[in-house]
Amino acid sequence: MVKTVFEGNILIPLPKLLVENRFHFLFSIISPTHCDYKYEVKKLLFLGSSCIYPKLAPQPLKEEYLLTGFLEETNEAYAIAKIAGIRLCKHYNQQYETNFISVMPTNLYGPNDSFYLETFHVMPALVRKFHEAKVNNKPEVVVWVTGKPLREFMNVDNMTEACVF
Repeated sequence: MVKTVFEGNILIPLPKLLVENRFHFLFSIISPTHCDYKYEVKKLLFLGSSCIYPKLAPQPLKEEYLLTGFLEETNEAYAIAKIAGIRLCKHYNQQYETNFISVMPTNLYGPNDSFYLETFHVMPALVRKFHEAKVNNKPEVVVWVTGKPLREFMNVDNMTEACVF
């Protein structure tokens, strides 16, 4: 289990532990020894994250923006581990002729999302704000954004269907 600390109202995994845990996972799962030979895996789908792109990348995001700038500091360790997984898939494909595919989903939402103040993301935060406003008969909802960042959302069930290949 990854140890965490609170930073403001956000639960932040300790970067060193997060990177170690992610790399351990990557090297134990995405390897020809385990995937190709031991378990006869023919294809592997590695799910990345939109956080792999630079903090100030132009919108909409494009694949070629990867590694062109600084990452968002609050999730840099997570992003670095995801980038390592993407590169690992690429290099295994080149070296061992595997068929490992990396996909970067947009922001996902759906069943089992976290609505806890310490851990939720954009979509659950909005749902919670609107739900609380409705329950408390509030005439308006204050949303803490500037309107400048562009966000895309996809239901996790749609992503699941898209991942079947």
